Amino acid sequence: VSISVPATLPAGTPSVVAATVTNLGPGDLAEEALVTVRGITNRGTEFGPYEDVVVSLPAGSAIASSFNFTAPTDKSTKINWTATVSSASDTNPANDESTAKTKVTK
Repeated sequence: VSISVPATLPAGTPSVVAATVTNLGPGDLAEEALVTVRGITNRGTEFGPYEDVVVSLPAGSAIASSFNFTAPTDKSTKINWTATVSSASDTNPANDESTAKTKVTK
């Protein structure tokens, strides 16, 4: 899974965080996969968890799940994001988590 977030965002601004799941194969997705995105600021404000279920993903293909959020309005901070994907049929759990950061400016 990979995660895409704005690197910098003015306080109070709406934006989007996206998690992309890529099936590296060798087979198609055999069971549903749960995509979860969470964010937490260094001041303790939480975003999410945002969740989406992937029900079909052929080998070699990718799908993105996007979620809307609004940057905190109180003070400058950083949002630490984590995206995870889980499926009982996953044969390579080493690539099931990704992190990114958004700097919120006042």
